[in-house]
Amino acid sequence: MQALDSCSCVLLWGLSLFSLMPQCSLWEAVTQTSGCALNSSFQESYYKEGDFMLGGVVHVYMSDVPWFEDYITYKDPWDCQRPSFRHLRHLLALIYAIEEINRNPNLLGNFTLGYQIYDSCNSVMKALQATFTILSKRENPVPNYSCQSDDTLVGFIGDLSSTTSFSIAQLLGIYRYPQISFGAMDPIFSNKLRFPSFYRTVPNDLSQMEGISQLLKHFSWSWVGILVPENDSGERALRQLMALITESGGCVEFFYMLPVTLSEPDHSKLMLIVRVIKRFTAQVIILYGSGTEMVEFYWFAVWDQVPPKVWVVAGEAHIKELFNVPDAWKTFNKIIKFSIRKGEIIGFKDFLHGVNPAKFPGYGAVDILWETCFECVLAVGGIMIGYNFPFCSGNESLQSVDLPDYDVVNFRYTFSVYTAVYALAHALHEMLESTSKEGTAGAAGSFHQDLKPWKVRVFQ
Repeated sequence: MQALDSCSCVLLWGLSLFSLMPQCSLWEAVTQTSGCALNSSFQESYYKEGDFMLGGVVHVYMSDVPWFEDYITYKDPWDCQRPSFRHLRHLLALIYAIEEINRNPNLLGNFTLGYQIYDSCNSVMKALQATFTILSKRENPVPNYSCQSDDTLVGFIGDLSSTTSFSIAQLLGIYRYPQISFGAMDPIFSNKLRFPSFYRTVPNDLSQMEGISQLLKHFSWSWVGILVPENDSGERALRQLMALITESGGCVEFFYMLPVTLSEPDHSKLMLIVRVIKRFTAQVIILYGSGTEMVEFYWFAVWDQVPPKVWVVAGEAHIKELFNVPDAWKTFNKIIKFSIRKGEIIGFKDFLHGVNPAKFPGYGAVDILWETCFECVLAVGGIMIGYNFPFCSGNESLQSVDLPDYDVVNFRYTFSVYTAVYALAHALHEMLESTSKEGTAGAAGSFHQDLKPWKVRVFQ
Protein backbone atom coordinates (compact mmCIF):
# COMPACT_ATOMS: atom_id res chain seq x y z
CA MET A 1 0.00 0.00 0.00
CA GLN A 2 1.38 3.41 -0.95
CA ALA A 3 1.95 5.76 2.01
CA LEU A 4 -0.05 8.96 2.16
CA ASP A 5 2.01 12.07 2.91
CA SER A 6 4.47 11.27 5.72
CA CYS A 7 2.30 9.06 7.92
CA SER A 8 2.01 5.32 7.92
CA CYS A 9 -1.60 4.52 7.10
CA VAL A 10 -3.45 1.41 8.19
CA LEU A 11 -6.74 0.23 6.75
CA LEU A 12 -9.81 0.67 8.94
CA TRP A 13 -12.02 -2.39 8.65
CA GLY A 14 -15.50 -1.86 7.30
CA LEU A 15 -17.44 -0.92 4.22
CA SER A 16 -15.65 0.86 1.40
CA LEU A 17 -16.11 4.56 0.91
CA PHE A 18 -17.73 4.31 -2.47
CA SER A 19 -20.62 2.16 -1.32
CA LEU A 20 -21.06 4.49 1.65
CA MET A 21 -20.82 7.84 -0.12
CA PRO A 22 -21.76 7.51 -3.81
CA GLN A 23 -21.70 11.25 -4.56
CA CYS A 24 -18.06 11.49 -5.57
CA SER A 25 -18.42 15.13 -6.64
CA LEU A 26 -17.89 16.01 -2.95
CA TRP A 27 -14.40 14.57 -3.00
CA GLU A 28 -11.03 15.54 -4.40
CA ALA A 29 -8.11 13.32 -5.26
CA VAL A 30 -5.18 13.22 -2.86
CA THR A 31 -2.89 11.67 -5.44
CA GLN A 32 -3.54 9.68 -8.57
CA THR A 33 -2.94 6.43 -6.72
CA SER A 34 -3.93 6.99 -3.11
CA GLY A 35 -7.71 7.45 -3.19
CA CYS A 36 -9.82 10.41 -2.15
CA ALA A 37 -10.07 13.01 0.59
CA LEU A 38 -12.83 15.32 1.71
CA ASN A 39 -12.71 18.91 0.58
CA SER A 40 -11.65 20.92 3.61
CA SER A 41 -13.51 24.02 4.77
CA PHE A 42 -13.64 26.17 7.88
CA GLN A 43 -14.17 23.96 10.89
CA GLU A 44 -12.90 25.02 14.29
CA SER A 45 -11.26 22.19 16.22
CA TYR A 46 -10.07 21.62 19.76
CA TYR A 47 -7.40 19.12 20.75
CA LYS A 48 -5.69 17.78 23.86
CA GLU A 49 -3.49 14.69 24.06
CA GLY A 50 -4.34 11.82 26.39
CA ASP A 51 -3.68 8.11 26.89
CA PHE A 52 -7.10 7.47 25.39
CA MET A 53 -8.83 9.86 23.00
CA LEU A 54 -12.46 10.90 22.86
CA GLY A 55 -13.86 12.22 19.58
CA GLY A 56 -16.38 15.04 19.74
CA VAL A 57 -18.72 16.55 17.15
CA VAL A 58 -20.41 19.57 18.73
CA HIS A 59 -22.54 22.31 17.21
CA VAL A 60 -20.98 25.66 18.24
CA TYR A 61 -21.04 28.01 15.25
CA MET A 62 -24.10 29.25 13.36
CA SER A 63 -24.66 31.08 10.09
CA ASP A 64 -24.17 34.81 10.58
CA VAL A 65 -27.60 36.27 9.82
CA PRO A 66 -28.26 38.92 12.49
CA TRP A 67 -30.73 41.06 10.53
CA PHE A 68 -33.75 40.02 8.54
CA GLU A 69 -32.64 41.83 5.36
CA ASP A 70 -29.47 39.73 5.42
CA TYR A 71 -31.42 36.60 6.29
CA ILE A 72 -33.60 36.53 3.19
CA THR A 73 -30.62 37.08 0.89
CA TYR A 74 -28.14 34.79 2.63
CA LYS A 75 -26.65 32.37 0.12
CA ASP A 76 -24.25 29.96 1.82
CA PRO A 77 -25.84 27.49 4.27
CA TRP A 78 -22.43 25.94 5.03
CA ASP A 79 -20.69 29.19 5.98
CA CYS A 80 -20.46 29.20 9.77
CA GLN A 81 -19.24 32.48 11.16
CA ARG A 82 -21.05 33.29 14.41
CA PRO A 83 -20.76 31.16 17.55
CA SER A 84 -23.81 30.50 19.67
CA PHE A 85 -22.84 31.28 23.25
CA ARG A 86 -25.48 28.82 24.46
CA HIS A 87 -23.93 26.07 22.34
CA LEU A 88 -20.45 27.12 23.46
CA ARG A 89 -21.44 25.88 26.92
CA HIS A 90 -21.84 22.38 25.43
CA LEU A 91 -18.22 22.43 24.26
CA LEU A 92 -17.01 23.78 27.60
CA ALA A 93 -19.02 21.15 29.51
CA LEU A 94 -17.35 18.41 27.46
CA ILE A 95 -13.90 19.78 28.26
CA TYR A 96 -14.79 20.37 31.92
CA ALA A 97 -16.01 16.79 32.33
CA ILE A 98 -12.80 15.38 30.83
CA GLU A 99 -10.63 17.55 33.08
CA GLU A 100 -12.68 16.47 36.09
CA ILE A 101 -12.33 12.80 35.14
CA ASN A 102 -8.56 13.15 34.73
CA ARG A 103 -8.33 14.52 38.29
CA ASN A 104 -10.34 11.61 39.71
CA PRO A 105 -8.01 8.84 40.94
CA ASN A 106 -10.94 6.41 41.13
CA LEU A 107 -11.76 6.63 37.44
CA LEU A 108 -9.43 5.29 34.69
CA GLY A 109 -6.62 4.77 37.21
CA ASN A 110 -3.39 6.36 35.99
CA PHE A 111 -4.69 6.84 32.47
CA THR A 112 -5.92 10.14 31.08
CA LEU A 113 -8.59 11.11 28.57
CA GLY A 114 -7.74 13.42 25.70
CA TYR A 115 -10.04 14.85 23.09
CA GLN A 116 -10.31 15.89 19.48
CA ILE A 117 -13.44 17.97 18.97
CA TYR A 118 -14.82 19.55 15.79
CA ASP A 119 -17.67 21.94 15.21
CA SER A 120 -20.51 20.50 13.12
CA CYS A 121 -22.19 23.88 12.61
CA ASN A 122 -25.45 21.87 12.52
CA SER A 123 -24.45 20.67 9.04
CA VAL A 124 -24.59 17.05 7.91
CA MET A 125 -21.66 17.67 5.57
CA LYS A 126 -19.49 19.16 8.30
CA ALA A 127 -20.51 16.49 10.80
CA LEU A 128 -19.40 13.76 8.39
CA GLN A 129 -16.19 15.62 7.60
CA ALA A 130 -15.42 15.94 11.31
CA THR A 131 -16.07 12.24 11.91
CA PHE A 132 -13.87 11.20 8.99
CA THR A 133 -11.11 13.53 10.20
CA ILE A 134 -11.13 12.05 13.70
CA LEU A 135 -11.17 8.49 12.33
CA SER A 136 -8.39 9.01 9.79
CA LYS A 137 -6.40 11.44 12.01
CA ARG A 138 -5.79 13.80 9.09
CA GLU A 139 -6.92 17.40 8.60
CA ASN A 140 -7.76 16.39 5.02
CA PRO A 141 -9.39 13.07 5.87
CA VAL A 142 -8.94 9.95 3.81
CA PRO A 143 -12.04 7.77 4.28
CA ASN A 144 -11.35 4.20 5.32
CA TYR A 145 -7.79 4.98 6.43
CA SER A 146 -6.18 5.77 9.77
CA CYS A 147 -2.82 7.51 9.76
CA GLN A 148 -1.73 6.01 13.09
CA SER A 149 -1.16 2.35 13.82
CA ASP A 150 -1.61 2.88 17.58
CA ASP A 151 -5.33 3.57 17.86
CA THR A 152 -6.30 5.28 21.11
CA LEU A 153 -9.78 6.44 20.04
CA VAL A 154 -12.46 4.98 22.33
CA GLY A 155 -15.70 6.67 21.21
CA PHE A 156 -17.58 9.79 20.17
CA ILE A 157 -19.74 12.43 21.86
CA GLY A 158 -22.24 14.20 19.59
CA ASP A 159 -24.18 15.71 18.17
CA LEU A 160 -27.01 17.98 19.32
CA SER A 161 -29.48 17.47 16.47
CA SER A 162 -30.98 14.21 15.25
CA THR A 163 -30.08 15.03 11.65
CA THR A 164 -26.33 15.37 12.19
CA SER A 165 -26.29 12.58 14.79
CA PHE A 166 -27.95 10.30 12.22
CA SER A 167 -25.19 10.85 9.66
CA ILE A 168 -22.50 10.27 12.30
CA ALA A 169 -24.23 7.12 13.55
CA GLN A 170 -24.42 5.61 10.07
CA LEU A 171 -20.66 5.95 9.70
CA LEU A 172 -19.63 4.94 13.22
CA GLY A 173 -21.91 1.90 13.13
CA ILE A 174 -19.65 0.47 10.44
CA TYR A 175 -16.56 0.75 12.62
CA ARG A 176 -18.50 -0.06 15.81
CA TYR A 177 -17.31 2.99 17.71
CA PRO A 178 -19.72 3.94 20.50
CA GLN A 179 -21.48 7.27 19.96
CA ILE A 180 -23.39 9.13 22.68
CA SER A 181 -25.61 11.97 21.51
CA PHE A 182 -26.63 14.66 23.97
CA GLY A 183 -29.61 15.97 22.01
CA ALA A 184 -30.90 13.55 19.35
CA MET A 185 -34.45 12.54 20.32
CA ASP A 186 -35.65 10.91 17.10
CA PRO A 187 -37.31 7.56 17.96
CA ILE A 188 -35.47 5.90 15.07
CA PHE A 189 -32.32 5.66 17.18
CA SER A 190 -34.04 3.13 19.44
CA ASN A 191 -33.64 0.58 16.63
CA LYS A 192 -30.56 -1.29 17.87
CA LEU A 193 -30.36 -3.44 14.77
CA ARG A 194 -29.82 -0.32 12.69
CA PHE A 195 -27.85 1.70 15.26
CA PRO A 196 -26.02 -0.86 17.42
CA SER A 197 -23.39 1.61 18.65
CA PHE A 198 -25.65 4.60 19.32
CA TYR A 199 -26.61 5.87 22.77
CA ARG A 200 -28.10 9.10 24.06
CA THR A 201 -28.56 11.00 27.28
CA VAL A 202 -31.91 12.54 26.32
CA PRO A 203 -35.33 10.88 26.19
CA ASN A 204 -37.01 9.43 23.13
CA ASP A 205 -39.27 11.95 21.38
CA LEU A 206 -42.26 9.64 21.79
CA SER A 207 -42.54 10.76 25.42
CA GLN A 208 -42.88 14.39 24.34
CA MET A 209 -45.48 13.50 21.74
CA GLU A 210 -47.51 11.64 24.34
CA GLY A 211 -47.22 14.73 26.52
CA ILE A 212 -48.52 16.94 23.72
CA SER A 213 -51.51 14.65 23.26
CA GLN A 214 -52.35 14.84 26.97
CA LEU A 215 -51.89 18.63 26.98
CA LEU A 216 -54.32 19.08 24.09
CA LYS A 217 -56.90 16.88 25.82
CA HIS A 218 -56.48 18.70 29.13
CA PHE A 219 -57.23 22.13 27.61
CA SER A 220 -59.76 20.76 25.08
CA TRP A 221 -57.65 22.03 22.18
CA SER A 222 -59.12 19.95 19.39
CA TRP A 223 -58.35 22.16 16.37
CA VAL A 224 -54.60 22.51 15.75
CA GLY A 225 -51.90 23.02 13.15
CA ILE A 226 -48.55 21.23 12.90
CA LEU A 227 -45.19 22.49 11.60
CA VAL A 228 -42.23 20.11 11.26
CA PRO A 229 -38.87 20.23 9.43
CA GLU A 230 -38.66 18.98 5.87
CA ASN A 231 -36.50 15.94 6.61
CA ASP A 232 -36.85 12.32 7.69
CA SER A 233 -37.17 13.21 11.39
CA GLY A 234 -39.92 15.69 10.55
CA GLU A 235 -41.85 13.13 8.52
CA ARG A 236 -41.71 10.57 11.32
CA ALA A 237 -42.79 13.17 13.90
CA LEU A 238 -45.66 14.34 11.69
CA ARG A 239 -47.06 10.81 11.31
CA GLN A 240 -46.80 10.17 15.04
CA LEU A 241 -48.38 13.49 16.04
CA MET A 242 -51.27 13.17 13.62
CA ALA A 243 -51.98 9.63 14.83
CA LEU A 244 -51.98 10.65 18.50
CA ILE A 245 -54.15 13.73 17.90
CA THR A 246 -56.76 11.93 15.85
CA GLU A 247 -56.85 8.98 18.28
CA SER A 248 -57.68 11.40 21.10
CA GLY A 249 -60.53 12.97 19.13
CA GLY A 250 -58.71 16.09 17.87
CA CYS A 251 -58.44 17.44 14.33
CA VAL A 252 -55.47 18.80 12.39
CA GLU A 253 -56.48 21.82 10.34
CA PHE A 254 -53.17 22.04 8.51
CA PHE A 255 -49.63 20.74 8.52
CA TYR A 256 -46.55 22.01 6.72
CA MET A 257 -42.95 20.90 6.42
CA LEU A 258 -40.53 23.78 6.91
CA PRO A 259 -37.48 23.95 4.60
CA VAL A 260 -34.20 23.37 6.39
CA THR A 261 -31.82 25.29 4.11
CA LEU A 262 -31.22 28.96 3.36
CA SER A 263 -31.65 28.85 -0.42
CA GLU A 264 -33.75 31.43 -2.24
CA PRO A 265 -36.44 28.93 -3.36
CA ASP A 266 -36.78 27.72 0.23
CA HIS A 267 -37.17 31.28 1.47
CA SER A 268 -40.01 31.79 -1.00
CA LYS A 269 -41.62 28.55 0.16
CA LEU A 270 -41.30 29.51 3.82
CA MET A 271 -42.77 32.95 3.18
CA LEU A 272 -45.74 31.34 1.42
CA ILE A 273 -46.29 28.94 4.36
CA VAL A 274 -46.29 31.83 6.83
CA ARG A 275 -48.81 33.80 4.80
CA VAL A 276 -51.09 30.79 4.40
CA ILE A 277 -50.99 30.10 8.15
CA LYS A 278 -52.42 33.55 8.78
CA ARG A 279 -55.60 32.53 6.96
CA PHE A 280 -56.22 29.40 9.04
CA THR A 281 -58.39 29.50 12.15
CA ALA A 282 -56.45 27.13 14.44
CA GLN A 283 -55.29 29.00 17.53
CA VAL A 284 -52.91 26.25 18.64
CA ILE A 285 -49.87 25.35 16.54
CA ILE A 286 -47.41 22.58 17.33
CA LEU A 287 -43.80 23.41 16.43
CA TYR A 288 -41.58 20.37 16.21
CA GLY A 289 -37.99 20.62 15.05
CA SER A 290 -34.56 22.02 15.68
CA GLY A 291 -31.88 24.23 14.26
CA THR A 292 -32.09 26.37 11.18
CA GLU A 293 -35.67 25.76 10.14
CA MET A 294 -37.02 27.02 13.48
CA VAL A 295 -34.87 30.16 13.46
CA GLU A 296 -35.99 30.94 9.92
CA PHE A 297 -39.62 30.42 10.82
CA TYR A 298 -39.35 32.74 13.83
CA TRP A 299 -37.99 35.53 11.64
CA PHE A 300 -40.55 35.14 8.88
CA ALA A 301 -43.50 34.80 11.26
CA VAL A 302 -42.58 38.00 13.09
CA TRP A 303 -41.75 39.88 9.88
CA ASP A 304 -45.11 38.94 8.33
CA GLN A 305 -46.94 39.71 11.59
CA VAL A 306 -48.57 36.35 12.23
CA PRO A 307 -51.23 37.06 14.91
CA PRO A 308 -50.64 35.71 18.45
CA LYS A 309 -51.43 32.02 18.92
CA VAL A 310 -50.63 29.29 21.40
CA TRP A 311 -47.35 27.71 20.29
CA VAL A 312 -46.58 24.22 21.62
CA VAL A 313 -42.86 23.71 21.06
CA ALA A 314 -41.39 20.19 21.16
CA GLY A 315 -38.56 18.11 19.80
CA GLU A 316 -35.13 19.70 19.81
CA ALA A 317 -36.47 23.17 19.02
CA HIS A 318 -35.19 25.99 21.20
CA ILE A 319 -37.00 29.23 21.97
CA LYS A 320 -33.99 31.24 23.11
CA GLU A 321 -33.32 32.10 19.47
CA LEU A 322 -36.38 34.34 19.79
CA PHE A 323 -34.30 36.70 21.94
CA ASN A 324 -32.48 37.72 18.76
CA VAL A 325 -35.67 38.46 16.81
CA PRO A 326 -36.94 42.05 17.18
CA ASP A 327 -40.59 42.29 18.33
CA ALA A 328 -40.85 38.50 18.68
CA TRP A 329 -43.19 38.90 21.66
CA LYS A 330 -45.92 40.24 19.36
CA THR A 331 -46.26 36.85 17.68
CA PHE A 332 -44.74 34.43 20.19
CA ASN A 333 -46.20 35.65 23.46
CA LYS A 334 -47.90 32.35 24.39
CA ILE A 335 -45.44 29.45 24.26
CA ILE A 336 -45.56 26.08 26.00
CA LYS A 337 -42.21 24.33 25.72
CA PHE A 338 -41.49 20.68 26.43
CA SER A 339 -37.95 20.48 27.84
CA ILE A 340 -35.58 17.83 29.07
CA ARG A 341 -34.75 17.78 32.76
CA LYS A 342 -32.19 20.08 34.32
CA GLY A 343 -29.16 18.85 36.19
CA GLU A 344 -26.52 20.26 38.48
CA ILE A 345 -22.85 20.27 37.52
CA ILE A 346 -20.86 20.98 40.66
CA GLY A 347 -18.17 23.59 40.09
CA PHE A 348 -19.18 24.31 36.49
CA LYS A 349 -20.55 27.78 37.26
CA ASP A 350 -17.14 28.89 38.51
CA PHE A 351 -15.54 27.22 35.52
CA LEU A 352 -17.74 29.21 33.12
CA HIS A 353 -17.02 32.44 34.99
CA GLY A 354 -13.31 31.70 34.66
CA VAL A 355 -13.36 31.26 30.88
CA ASN A 356 -11.14 33.78 29.08
CA PRO A 357 -9.01 33.95 25.92
CA ALA A 358 -5.80 33.39 27.89
CA LYS A 359 -7.12 30.15 29.37
CA PHE A 360 -8.46 28.94 26.01
CA PRO A 361 -5.97 30.21 23.40
CA GLY A 362 -6.98 29.58 19.83
CA TYR A 363 -10.67 29.12 20.69
CA GLY A 364 -12.28 31.52 18.24
CA ALA A 365 -15.69 31.20 19.89
CA VAL A 366 -14.23 32.30 23.24
CA ASP A 367 -12.51 35.27 21.57
CA ILE A 368 -15.77 36.37 19.99
CA LEU A 369 -17.63 35.93 23.28
CA TRP A 370 -15.05 38.10 25.02
CA GLU A 371 -15.05 40.91 22.49
CA THR A 372 -18.85 40.88 22.27
CA CYS A 373 -19.36 41.02 26.03
CA PHE A 374 -16.83 43.73 26.79
CA GLU A 375 -16.81 45.66 23.48
CA CYS A 376 -13.06 45.54 23.31
CA VAL A 377 -10.48 44.16 20.89
CA LEU A 378 -8.02 41.43 21.81
CA ALA A 379 -4.43 42.33 21.08
CA VAL A 380 -3.87 38.86 19.59
CA GLY A 381 -6.53 37.29 17.40
CA GLY A 382 -8.97 40.18 17.70
CA ILE A 383 -11.81 40.25 15.17
CA MET A 384 -13.35 43.64 15.99
CA ILE A 385 -10.45 45.74 14.78
CA GLY A 386 -11.94 48.67 12.90
CA TYR A 387 -14.95 49.05 15.21
CA ASN A 388 -13.26 51.81 17.25
CA PHE A 389 -13.29 49.62 20.35
CA PRO A 390 -10.44 49.89 22.88
CA PHE A 391 -8.06 47.00 23.43
CA CYS A 392 -9.07 44.54 26.12
CA SER A 393 -7.29 45.22 29.41
CA GLY A 394 -7.09 41.63 30.57
CA ASN A 395 -8.93 42.45 33.78
CA GLU A 396 -12.40 41.69 32.39
CA SER A 397 -14.38 38.85 33.97
CA LEU A 398 -17.49 37.02 32.80
CA GLN A 399 -18.64 37.05 36.42
CA SER A 400 -19.58 40.70 35.95
CA VAL A 401 -21.89 40.17 32.97
CA ASP A 402 -25.33 38.61 32.61
CA LEU A 403 -25.94 37.01 29.23
CA PRO A 404 -29.14 35.00 28.62
CA ASP A 405 -27.29 32.84 26.07
CA TYR A 406 -24.42 32.21 28.50
CA ASP A 407 -26.53 30.97 31.39
CA VAL A 408 -24.33 29.60 34.17
CA VAL A 409 -27.15 28.12 36.27
CA ASN A 410 -29.75 26.25 34.20
CA PHE A 411 -28.18 23.22 32.57
CA ARG A 412 -30.30 20.99 30.36
CA TYR A 413 -28.45 20.00 27.19
CA THR A 414 -25.25 21.13 28.89
CA PHE A 415 -25.90 18.60 31.65
CA SER A 416 -26.66 16.03 28.95
CA VAL A 417 -23.17 16.61 27.48
CA TYR A 418 -21.60 16.22 30.92
CA THR A 419 -23.50 12.98 31.51
CA ALA A 420 -22.48 11.62 28.08
CA VAL A 421 -18.77 12.10 28.81
CA TYR A 422 -19.06 10.33 32.15
CA ALA A 423 -21.01 7.46 30.58
CA LEU A 424 -18.21 6.87 28.08
CA ALA A 425 -15.53 7.23 30.75
CA HIS A 426 -17.22 4.66 33.01
CA ALA A 427 -17.57 2.29 30.05
CA LEU A 428 -13.84 2.62 29.34
CA HIS A 429 -13.05 2.16 33.04
CA GLU A 430 -15.00 -1.10 33.15
CA MET A 431 -13.27 -2.34 30.01
CA LEU A 432 -9.83 -1.52 31.43
CA GLU A 433 -10.63 -3.30 34.69
CA SER A 434 -11.88 -6.36 32.80
CA THR A 435 -8.75 -6.42 30.63
CA SER A 436 -6.51 -6.04 33.68
CA LYS A 437 -8.19 -9.00 35.40
CA GLU A 438 -7.44 -11.10 32.33
CA GLY A 439 -3.73 -10.51 32.93
CA THR A 440 -2.91 -7.75 30.45
CA ALA A 441 -0.04 -5.49 31.52
CA GLY A 442 -0.89 -2.09 32.94
CA ALA A 443 0.95 0.06 30.41
CA ALA A 444 -1.16 2.23 28.14
CA GLY A 445 0.52 0.82 25.04
CA SER A 446 -0.49 -2.75 25.85
CA PHE A 447 -4.07 -1.68 26.42
CA HIS A 448 -4.05 0.11 23.07
CA GLN A 449 -3.07 -3.12 21.33
CA ASP A 450 -6.14 -4.87 22.77
CA LEU A 451 -8.47 -1.87 22.49
CA LYS A 452 -11.50 -2.58 20.34
CA PRO A 453 -14.34 -0.06 20.15
CA TRP A 454 -16.99 -2.74 20.55
CA LYS A 455 -15.43 -3.72 23.89
CA VAL A 456 -16.13 -0.23 25.21
CA ARG A 457 -19.67 -0.42 23.86
CA VAL A 458 -20.44 -3.67 25.68
CA PHE A 459 -20.30 -2.07 29.10
CA GLN A 460 -22.54 0.95 28.35
